[in-house]
Parts: sequence; C-alpha cells; structure tokens
Amino acid sequence: MTTVDGFGQRLREVTAIVAALVESACKQKEALVSGDLDGIESSRLAQEELMARLDTAQSRCRAALVTLKRSLGLPEEETMAGVVTVRPELSGPWRDLLGRLGQLREITVTNRLLATRAVAFYRKVNGIIQPERQDTYADSGRLRPRAVPVISRVV
Repeated sequence: MTTVDGFGQRLREVTAIVAALVESACKQKEALVSGDLDGIESSRLAQEELMARLDTAQSRCRAALVTLKRSLGLPEEETMAGVVTVRPELSGPWRDLLGRLGQLREITVTNRLLATRAVAFYRKVNGIIQPERQDTYADSGRLRPRAVPVISRVV
C-alpha cells in the first residue's frame, strides 16, 4: 500500500466515524425533542464511545499524513489544501470529511440549543413545583411561615 493509499484509508476511517457521530446526534435530537431521557442517555453513551474511536483514528490519520508529507517532500506545516494540490485523488475523501464535519457542527449546535432550553424549562417547572424557601416578614414584623412547596415530599 502506498503512502497516499494509506492516508486515504485513514481519512475514510475518520469520515466513517464522524458519519456515525452525525447519525447518533440526529437520534439525540429526536430524543431531546420528544423528551426521551433514555434516548438522550443512549445517544450520549454512543457518542462517548465514538469519540474515543475518533481520537484513535485521528491519531493514526495524523501519523499517516506526516508520513505522506515526507514522501511527497512537503514541509511538515503544509496544509491539506497543499497536499490535495499535489495529490488531487485525495480531494474527494477530504471533501467528504469536511462535509460530514459541517453536518456534525450543525446538529451539535441544534442539540445544544435544545438541551439548553430543556434545562431552562426544567428549572422553571421545578421552581413552580418546589419554590425556593424564603423567610419573609409580615407587616407586624413577625416572621411568616415558610411557603410549603406544591409537592412537599419525595414520592
């Protein structure tokens, strides 16, 4: 296998994992929208496993890229654009990876917004169900009894 082929294979491995992350993030979005706590947790666990795999695959890809740059006589700081200029057959896999990363970025932003709104909603509902207990004073200067929450015991 040539260094170009080896790097191309590593690039496709990274792309496949990112594609799996996109799929998992889409499932997470559905779970966030429907309030499916088990689905949210399942997606989170799947994403943790995929991120560990991605870390390993990226390390292998970076090592293959260093080897490729050396074999092409390119400086170590050369960008992928420079590599693709010299080896245009890598432009397809590179564009595929960039496209998947763009998809992942978009769905991640959406999921973060959904999760933030869910947390805000939870806090608001929790405040209604179990308000903060505050001591207050009546007009007479005497301490008023604390407000009793709507739900005063754990079920």
